[in-house]
Amino acid sequence: MDGVLPAVTLLGMGSPNVAKVVIALEEVGRAWDLRYVDVFAGEQFGAEIRRLNRNAKLPILVDGPLILGESGAILIHLAESSGMLLPQDNPARAVALQWLMFQMSAFGPVSGQAIHFSAVNRDDSYARGRSRRELARLCAVIEEQLGDHRWIAGDTCSIADIAHYPWARTLQRFFPRLLDRPGLQRWMAAMASRAAVVRAYDHMDTLSRRDRLAMKAASPAQLDRYFGRTESVWGPFEAWFDT
Repeated sequence: MDGVLPAVTLLGMGSPNVAKVVIALEEVGRAWDLRYVDVFAGEQFGAEIRRLNRNAKLPILVDGPLILGESGAILIHLAESSGMLLPQDNPARAVALQWLMFQMSAFGPVSGQAIHFSAVNRDDSYARGRSRRELARLCAVIEEQLGDHRWIAGDTCSIADIAHYPWARTLQRFFPRLLDRPGLQRWMAAMASRAAVVRAYDHMDTLSRRDRLAMKAASPAQLDRYFGRTESVWGPFEAWFDT
């Protein structure tokens, strides 16, 4: 059919960063196929995945000759190629990209650190306290923005919302009180009610179940590598740091 773009392939697992791309694919109506990557067994470090993304991280999107890692870059590509989810003109476009970068540089990474040092490694009290305090601050920033905007970047849902939502949804399991704010609660309900988001989480629930099984099947050495507790495939880095 004229005007219908071919299917893309998404390499991923059940993470919030993969969920961003699944939501975007469903929002823009792209046909897509999934290839599951068992990160607990270290499949992301294999030659094929590293050929697609030297950083050995997921998600990876294959759209014809274009191969993209980094969820933010993928969201921009899907928005631009579809003409959806990103205003075409400034200043609205620049504002949406600003909030996308806020998620990529701050809200997402700090959420991951706070979860890690609260649920996986509770031994480092300084890291746990620091990441939690910074996460609380970032949630307050988003709440303030939602106090006078319907969506994170303005009056329409954009890739800025899609980038934030999977991490906010994940935080509900670990730090529900952080999200107990009127703006965040209203926004999260609005996101959860979108048909594309409902469809996306039907897929993500399946991926999360596969993750749980893969994590149970992983050996202690594989889990140590997954959590960065041992030498990586890139070799030791300790010699590069002053002690």
